[in-house]
Amino acid sequence: MRAASGVLRAQKQREYELSTVRGGEDGAHDVVSALASLPWDYAFETYASCREMDEATRDWCFELTKTNMRALYEQTWGWNAIEKRRELNDAGARFIVARSASTKQPAAFVHFRFEQEDEHLDAPVGYIYELQCEAAHQKRSLGEILVTLVEKLSKILGMDAVILTVLKVNVSAYGFYTNKMKYEIDDNSPGGDCEYLILAKRLNPPPS
Repeated sequence: MRAASGVLRAQKQREYELSTVRGGEDGAHDVVSALASLPWDYAFETYASCREMDEATRDWCFELTKTNMRALYEQTWGWNAIEKRRELNDAGARFIVARSASTKQPAAFVHFRFEQEDEHLDAPVGYIYELQCEAAHQKRSLGEILVTLVEKLSKILGMDAVILTVLKVNVSAYGFYTNKMKYEIDDNSPGGDCEYLILAKRLNPPPS
């Protein structure tokens, strides 16, 4: 999830196009392949674009996001199904999907992109837009694994950080990212009565 349209400057929405993206996709497959060697109940699939997904998986991503997030959105900036589908189908959207190894049904996914954050031309970041998990598959470390995969891939590509937006009303998500995944409130996070926070994990922190 990114902050709502009109809240952030349009330039912050531009997809950061890197010459190393193809190499990054190879890195993603390497990271996911390492998981496949473990005794695990899930298989992981990487998609460099939503266009690589079959229609059923694309629809599942949307419906799961709607199920998990609509009520929270309606408490804040409102739910817009058309805008959410557009976001998930953006040309820059990348995905990792976890499927049950036994049923082959999708269980969780992360939607992320590589972007240029603000006007700092030397600060490319990985940006997590959505992290969603089916209720039946929660409490099984899937969220932790998917976020870690995005972090590893972002580091392979030389990203400075992984960034995400979390709604203040989504207390469980805030706790997950700050307590378990060690994210911190970013310097660019808005203050006051704003409905969301920007969290970040620096991948290459400056020397102290």
